[in-house]
Amino acid sequence: MLEKEWLLTCAPIGILEKTKQSWTPIAAGVFVYDNPFIWYVTSRQQICKNNDTPLYVLLRHKTLHQILFDISSMHKQENLDWVFDEQNNIAATLFPADPNFELKAIGFESFFASKDILPAMNCYSVSYPYILAELDAETVNPCVLGGIISRIDEPSKIYVTTPIFPDNYGSPLFVWKNPFNSSNSIILGNPSIYFGGIMTKTISTQANNDRSGTPLFQSINLGVMSSSELIQELLVTPKALSQKKKLKEKNGI
Repeated sequence: MLEKEWLLTCAPIGILEKTKQSWTPIAAGVFVYDNPFIWYVTSRQQICKNNDTPLYVLLRHKTLHQILFDISSMHKQENLDWVFDEQNNIAATLFPADPNFELKAIGFESFFASKDILPAMNCYSVSYPYILAELDAETVNPCVLGGIISRIDEPSKIYVTTPIFPDNYGSPLFVWKNPFNSSNSIILGNPSIYFGGIMTKTISTQANNDRSGTPLFQSINLGVMSSSELIQELLVTPKALSQKKKLKEKNGI
């Protein structure tokens, strides 16, 4: 069971079509606490696809119920930008710690290293797959989707059976770990939840070609997670450190 605090670590990001006054989600993302800053981490692929379009994060708000936060305007005002890990499909941006925003940022102490993740561990994603029929894009109620760790090849290739959709790339994946006692026996009924990483890719299988010779692909309900340590590594790259330095100097931290 995921407590409410875990559900508040995720928020969708999308495009606001001002002519139609409608907001279209393109991905999900997770908040990470990097004392004293907060980062919003999501899928690089989805951000780069919409790089020329203002992007908004849909958030719960204590007094306004919910708001669309304009990341693009914040970048211009604060002279900030996205930080990318192209190889592992991760994007991150600094995010304001507004006390009116109902969000929770995950500290590094809750990160789960890929070397400790094992096949068949239970896992859960928290996301906003608005592509699913009947989900209301006007709300910020997340969906919890369950699965297991299927295979671990490397930190950037951890395969999971948690469902992934085009607009919930970037959603956080939480791993359910059963703790052990001193005799190396599982302590039943006392599991621990850790942040494993973000969903960055969906896997398809190539079937037979159609009559024109075009390959046909079919989803097999298998996603790829980029691990939490890859996110932590991104947040200490020169560009990430430069972004934090700008805010420190501006705010006198």
